[in-house]
Amino acid sequence: MPAQKVVDFKIEIDERKRIPLYEQFKEGIVERIRKAQLKPGTSLPPGRQIAEKLEISYWAVERAMRELVKEGFLCRISLKIDPLSH
Repeated sequence: MPAQKVVDFKIEIDERKRIPLYEQFKEGIVERIRKAQLKPGTSLPPGRQIAEKLEISYWAVERAMRELVKEGFLCRISLKIDPLSH
């Protein structure tokens, strides 16, 4: 079964909050995984595309992704990143 592509990436990012942007993005991903809006086997768009869509830096996205992989929420396969079930 081919991986599904996440097309609509609606995660609220508010630069006025005291929460770092990478943390807001990370919380948004975790919430979508927990609500089963991101399912195992779903491919996330490239980090640069996510950053552009959310209007945050690529490095904020990359930091959040690295932490999510480390915490077991995402699995990075080569350059592809998939959510794990929780």
